Amino acid sequence: MTEPHDQKDSTGEKFVPLQLRRSPRYMPFIAIGMILGVIVAGAFVLVPQEPPYLGNEYSRTSVLWLLIVAFGIGGALVGAGIALILDAVSIRRSTVVQAQIYETDQQAPKTD
Repeated sequence: MTEPHDQKDSTGEKFVPLQLRRSPRYMPFIAIGMILGVIVAGAFVLVPQEPPYLGNEYSRTSVLWLLIVAFGIGGALVGAGIALILDAVSIRRSTVVQAQIYETDQQAPKTD
């Protein structure tokens, strides 16, 4: 079996196959999921009537912070899951391209 660097065309130039795809950045998906989770937590606590899950023991502020943590983590996980799904789709849609290898006789400059 030949190495990828040994592939040559009719003119003798070397080519290497590369996989070309667009992959999503994970942090924006995680951040948007977390922000949406915080918004949903605020909506749960700021309803007009007294919610039954508040009870007499906990104040609205305590419940708000608990739900912000829970829904924020949940939203971040959902956002990361969506990014993973989009990454799998981008792998399936990827294409293979041929890149030409240029050989030079010059050496890279040395840094001290």
